[in-house]
Amino acid sequence: MMKRNIITLLFVACVSLTVFTARTLSQTAGSKERLGLPDLKRKQEKKEANERRRGRLIEKYALKATEEQWKIIEPRLKRVRLLRDQARSTVGLFLVSSSVSGSGRTKGAMIPTMQWNPSWKNTPTAELTDAQKTANRLMDLVDKDHTTDEQFRRQMGSLRQMRKKEARLKEELIEAREELRQRLTPRQEAALVLMGWL
Repeated sequence: MMKRNIITLLFVACVSLTVFTARTLSQTAGSKERLGLPDLKRKQEKKEANERRRGRLIEKYALKATEEQWKIIEPRLKRVRLLRDQARSTVGLFLVSSSVSGSGRTKGAMIPTMQWNPSWKNTPTAELTDAQKTANRLMDLVDKDHTTDEQFRRQMGSLRQMRKKEARLKEELIEAREELRQRLTPRQEAALVLMGWL
């Protein structure tokens, strides 16, 4: 009888261990599947949101604003930040020298190549303005070898129209900065000038 109970107990333990192992493995596999591109994107967006939140705390700390002052300053600073980000579609350009290996005279020669340097290169696609998206498309066209004149004209026309809107946004930005400036102490204004907001 005792032997049968021990065998039954061992059998139940083996079955339980098998079920537990199978569940653990399926949960691990499921979490690996869920850790695909959408999860990586969510993690990146969460990281960027945390960095923005941290940036706002740094601004608050740099201004040495009281809670009452911050309630007045923060919405105005957010408006300045939003307008400034929406009014930027100008792209920088820099040359990078790279060595070319090959036969003949070009072997080891330094050939400059160009790389676009948009100010929004680290901005998530969902947060790009229409002008920035259009500028990205125009950069792609410039980099391609077989772009038609019509493709250039269409994208340039779109970008020029959007930049007219940006000019209006820049006027709003000037007004928003002035409204913010009026609510600041000279020390707070100096801190925001150093940070590039004013």
